[in-house]
Amino acid sequence: MYAENGNRKFEYFAMRNVWYQMSACLIKEEDARLYDTCLDRMYTRAEDDDDKDLKNLWLHFWTFVGMKLPQVAADHVEQFLVITIDHKNFSLLTLLPVSFF
Repeated sequence: MYAENGNRKFEYFAMRNVWYQMSACLIKEEDARLYDTCLDRMYTRAEDDDDKDLKNLWLHFWTFVGMKLPQVAADHVEQFLVITIDHKNFSLLTLLPVSFF
């Protein structure tokens, strides 16, 4: 996705556009769950390589899909907590379960 000089290539922009459109179009749990393995790998690679682009794609997916399909997002609360607490990124804070009891 990157040229030798570090610039993003066409493939990056094409993939990003498809990823953004796809996440906005998911409306059923079954459809969103098809991406679980991909999202887990994306999260792992983003954490291991400290890849900000992958992390942003992952965050974007959960920002859209997590609000529409909270049951799917509930399976990834541990990852959300790592992003929120360890990395101090509060973009997924609204997806975390809260109890006042």
